[in-house]
Amino acid sequence: MGAPLDIGHFSRSERRARPVEQLVVDGLRHWTVEPAPDGQTLHALFERDLSESQARAAAAALEDFAAALGLCAACPLRIATAGSDDLSRDETLILGLVSAIQNGDGAAADMCLRALTCASRCDAVALAAGAFALIMRSFGKTLRPMPARFIRDALREAAGRERPLPESLH
Repeated sequence: MGAPLDIGHFSRSERRARPVEQLVVDGLRHWTVEPAPDGQTLHALFERDLSESQARAAAAALEDFAAALGLCAACPLRIATAGSDDLSRDETLILGLVSAIQNGDGAAADMCLRALTCASRCDAVALAAGAFALIMRSFGKTLRPMPARFIRDALREAAGRERPLPESLH
């Protein structure tokens, strides 16, 4: 697992205090492990905080988003294991992207997209990320703003400290 990323309000304790951020991280981690370690489906995970129909829509949107990210075979996602206290670089970028879309921060969204995927995939990933972010927002699940400078600083600091993570197969 990579070294903990110091991203302030997205630390493990803050994610627990902010269930929306934790829900996104847990959903992403569940998607990368088939089946989930605790036997819970992605839909059931979302159903803890959403109605059944909302959970179905959110889970489908997250699956589409993660699948769009996963099509960039040259740079597989690196996701921490379920229950980990740390965020990987890619998890930080995914939280940043969803937050940027929900909060209208084009600079942060662009920076996260360029760091997450190759240029040829940016539009497809942006579309899938936007669908997930807006579905979650429509259900009252909005992440805190995460400005581009904050993401950039956290990633720069983590670059020298992060140990290799196993690549997620998708």
